[in-house]
Amino acid sequence: MIGPALHPESGTSILFKSLLDHMRACGVTVHTIPIPRGGRNILTKPLKFLAVLAKTIQLAWRVDVISAHVPTPQLSNVALAALIVAKMYRRPFVLRKFGGMDPSALRPHARFFAEQVLKRSSVSFVEARKQCDDISKQISTMIFWYPNYRCKPEHQPERCWRGGRFVYVGRVRQEKGIGEIIEAATHLSEGCSVDIYGPCEKEVTQELLGKSTSIRYRGIIKNRDMQSVLSEYDALLLPTYWEGEGYPGVVIEAFQAGLPVIATQWKFIPEIVDETCGILVQPRDAEGLVSAMRRLVNDRELGQHLRTGALSRGDEFSSDRWGDLFVHACRIAGESLGNTTEMHRRIKGLYADHRSLLAPV
Repeated sequence: MIGPALHPESGTSILFKSLLDHMRACGVTVHTIPIPRGGRNILTKPLKFLAVLAKTIQLAWRVDVISAHVPTPQLSNVALAALIVAKMYRRPFVLRKFGGMDPSALRPHARFFAEQVLKRSSVSFVEARKQCDDISKQISTMIFWYPNYRCKPEHQPERCWRGGRFVYVGRVRQEKGIGEIIEAATHLSEGCSVDIYGPCEKEVTQELLGKSTSIRYRGIIKNRDMQSVLSEYDALLLPTYWEGEGYPGVVIEAFQAGLPVIATQWKFIPEIVDETCGILVQPRDAEGLVSAMRRLVNDRELGQHLRTGALSRGDEFSSDRWGDLFVHACRIAGESLGNTTEMHRRIKGLYADHRSLLAPV
């Protein structure tokens, strides 16, 4: 299992660790290769390629399946190295692409290698349903949907609905809609508040966050504290227009904590946020954000309805369900090596066994 280093914590490292823990709980022996961290100089990509290549060669003879879990830019180096070793040792290669960035956004040579990796993997998973359709059409191969997910909390804390406690969790940057949150907060009625958690980017200063008395910057949440912190609020704000957005993990965590989500109609977010569990607004629309927030504050019945829908939607993205599917897919890949048609037919059957899941494209 080749994937992001588990420390420091990030969205992808939390997701990767969740899968590793589930696999081990299922009795699977797992060897991990953390992807080297590095800057953006000209040597970074080839060095990552060589590091992953060498470590994968050391382990390849001991394993039944080789799997890489990477964002789109690492398809052309990290995942390529792992695929080469899998082909050398005649092992099935299972690829999982994080995030919403399309390979077509890469530079021409990187796009070529990324598409070859997606095409030549035994099984290729991507995060959003529409990505399955888009990428499969681009490269004429089968792509399977494998979303972001989180460990579902065992117990839901009881709390009263007040409606005016809003929270943002994530990188504090303009493309995540922080400017729109700040603008919206200046128009909130008395008693409403917005708490912001996450690392601040350079362009967002404490002075900027202090423009409204309704906003409080609360620092960074550790993953183990996420559910307890979210349980203190009524709704999550995510008015993002970040280009790499897929299925934001914080949206799933909010659902599992019973929080409706006010987010933007952007990229793949409408695949997981709809009128049953949240409210969608247009990107860069502070007035629309204010209007959505006021609806929740003033309509208690709507808030309770969306809370129920959020909890239901959170069940669809539980780590147990998706961890099981990944383990079964790896076993099928190992058993069907050399017969791609049969492999894909059997993996389609995994989705058919889960009525709440859409069958892959």
